[in-house]
Amino acid sequence: MQLHIINSDSTGNSYLLEDSHGDCLLLEAGCKFKDGVKKHIKFKEVNMLGAFITHEHGDHSKYVKDYLFNGIIVYMSQGTKNALKLDHELLKILPESIKLGNFTINRFETFHDCNEPIGFYINHSESGNIVFATDTAFLPYKFENINHILVECNNSEKKLLENVNNGNVNKSLALRIQNTHFSVEKLSEFLLKNDCRFVNNLLLLHLSKQNSNKEYFLDILSRVFKGLILIAEKKITIELNINPF
Repeated sequence: MQLHIINSDSTGNSYLLEDSHGDCLLLEAGCKFKDGVKKHIKFKEVNMLGAFITHEHGDHSKYVKDYLFNGIIVYMSQGTKNALKLDHELLKILPESIKLGNFTINRFETFHDCNEPIGFYINHSESGNIVFATDTAFLPYKFENINHILVECNNSEKKLLENVNNGNVNKSLALRIQNTHFSVEKLSEFLLKNDCRFVNNLLLLHLSKQNSNKEYFLDILSRVFKGLILIAEKKITIELNINPF
């Protein structure tokens, strides 16, 4: 299983999962179709099974219409659909669980300042179980049999406080960030509460340019997680296999 990172920051988020048979899932539609999916499938015979949107904010959903126009079925919560005010025959409300090809996608609630945000727990025989969560204040869950974690690590509470004290971030914005985004400290707590013995990859998504520090993140997380820690970078591909080698 390959994960193509189209982009992962506040300017736009999109990730493409592709199995060995060419079946693909798009996670988020914050990047243009031609810059993301089309670039990866141009010279391949692939089957786009659908696009999955976590919430209505533009860096995650701005190009939903672009994907619908190109014939891709788009799945989201009812709340996200209502917020985006969209109606299209290819726009679907994501049920609690759905099977597409060899992918099984389960949804779970996340916690953000928007209308019914969700995350995804994805199973495939090639990758095992993938947890995908972004733009959430916290994750109060214990997932079973996790093989890969793709999760927001937006900020460091320490770095955020420093930016408030030196005047680079105002207090009201800092409070919103604390109440709506996953910090490295909260991620550490999540990892400690979950059984991560079989997690091959911990992929950090959606880092804040102002309130994050890659070296600090890797240092903090390596204390609680012994697997491979990666940071999502634009236009790179990562292998998400059920076995680490």
